[in-house]
Amino acid sequence: MASVSSYFSGDAKPKKRSTPKASLWSPKNSGILYSSKSVCCSCSTSSSPRVVHEPQCGLRKSKRVTKDGVCFLIPPITTPIKWCFWKKPPTGCIKLNTDGSVLPGSSAFGGLLRDCDGDPICAYVTKSLEDNVFLVELWAILRGLVLALNLGFTTLWVESDSSTVVDAINEKQPHDSKAGYYLSQIWELLDGFEDCLITHSWREANKAADFLSKMRLTEDDAVLSPTDFPDTLRSIIKDDA
Repeated sequence: MASVSSYFSGDAKPKKRSTPKASLWSPKNSGILYSSKSVCCSCSTSSSPRVVHEPQCGLRKSKRVTKDGVCFLIPPITTPIKWCFWKKPPTGCIKLNTDGSVLPGSSAFGGLLRDCDGDPICAYVTKSLEDNVFLVELWAILRGLVLALNLGFTTLWVESDSSTVVDAINEKQPHDSKAGYYLSQIWELLDGFEDCLITHSWREANKAADFLSKMRLTEDDAVLSPTDFPDTLRSIIKDDA
């Protein structure tokens, strides 16, 4: 069986979303995109900003935006859109997705374990005493590692939508002593797996864990079997698969 790390070679690397550069956006015009390559045209103008998808000047692949009496031709954005989606782990590997939530008056975290077919194994929802989202996200992974080891899994792929947490676990950024308390336990647990990988996931591909982190249960710590999943969670898992 190939290692989890080798799964990320070549085209197997998780795809990342592409976003326009911040410099293209004009903060004063909520939603109207201005480009440094914009040019003036001789179309008729008006005093209020507007967008016309088929401008009179004939450049039908551009947009005509008028602002302060000046008409600009906006070239279309050519950067391809890359979809963010949850990806199944390789055969023989279990995938853990985690997330934390800090809301006024409450904080919690959750996680979901799935097999190589994308089928859910179990989930957990835990109340947190921390009010720091970074620490809550660490605790979410710590709880998931304990659960995975108790279930006898030896090959694990962990995803979190917190890039700072992922970098901290992978020892790519400094941390304070309080975070170190959780990190030392996480590193010790990671030694219990034959193969384990911690990677970042975009939030759009981590919807199930996000939903779990916001669930409100009476128990302080609950492990849910798939038969106990609410319909909304079932729907999210089905869409992922």
